Amino acid sequence: WMGENKWVQASQMLERIRPLVVALPSMSNLAMHVDLSLADCYARLGRHDLRMNALESVLERNQNSLDALLKLADAKAARGHHREALESYRAIEKAFKLALTRRRVSVMVPLIAKEPEELRDWTVVDELLAEMLKDKPNHVEANVLKMRILEQRGEDAAAAEILTRLDERYPESERVAM
Repeated sequence: WMGENKWVQASQMLERIRPLVVALPSMSNLAMHVDLSLADCYARLGRHDLRMNALESVLERNQNSLDALLKLADAKAARGHHREALESYRAIEKAFKLALTRRRVSVMVPLIAKEPEELRDWTVVDELLAEMLKDKPNHVEANVLKMRILEQRGEDAAAAEILTRLDERYPESERVAM
């Protein structure tokens, strides 16, 4: 059902089998898979409280599950707990030696945007965007993200410049929906 985007049916089926696999220690890996799948269903259904519970169940069995840690941080961001999500991303980066720059930027923008205009400090976001574009200055996703952030900041001319550059670089037949 998940492959067919039938999230309600998939979650109901997973909820029925979960007690069976959780009860058997030999099924620990299957139980983690069921909880991760439930978390995905709950995310699609907007049930972030249940999503977080399912992910915490995975982490009770395996505190180093990168998949569960990332999804839990994403769930925090989805619930509007941006500072907690940012702390989680930083901890994951440190523990797993990963670069989660795009996720950090995505969490920081709403945090900064909530501040009164005179208190907004975009320095960290600018540094993260520069880091993303350092090795690949023509990376479409990073440039689109930068363009959207510039628009949010009211820097329409700079955003238009990026759009023009992307438009020139990528013919219409190759264009990614922006």
